[in-house]
Amino acid sequence: MISLATVLAALAIASPNLSEARAAHVAADIAAEAEDVEQGLTLVTIARFESDFREEVENCAITGDDGEAVSLFQLHARWYERHTQEEICASSRLATLLAARAVSYLRRMVRTPELLFMRYVGTSNPRDRRIVSRLALLRKLTREVVYAS
Repeated sequence: MISLATVLAALAIASPNLSEARAAHVAADIAAEAEDVEQGLTLVTIARFESDFREEVENCAITGDDGEAVSLFQLHARWYERHTQEEICASSRLATLLAARAVSYLRRMVRTPELLFMRYVGTSNPRDRRIVSRLALLRKLTREVVYAS
């Protein structure tokens, strides 16, 4: 489990211009659905780079990958389980739960954050800027949020 305070601290680092209300909303979902601190920080990292926590991405007014990727986490259909895109777009908590399950699955499949991000993004290149930037943020969050406590 990850505390709400830890998620809020991570959000302040990941997206310092995020409004207090928006941060509280996102943090509540992540704190409720993340299994542990590592997963929570991974979810913050994914959402930061996939959507920058924008509400219009969260509610699917804006989608990615030609409409195939939805929510703050830009989930693809393989992560929907038995839910519809409409259900995911209507519930930020459901989207966060599904993203947490995707991260759990990937953590069982691979043993490093680098490989997890590579699978999530869909690249085999560890030097891909998307992977490098995600790893840098995750390391920063771990250093400044977890080890600073």
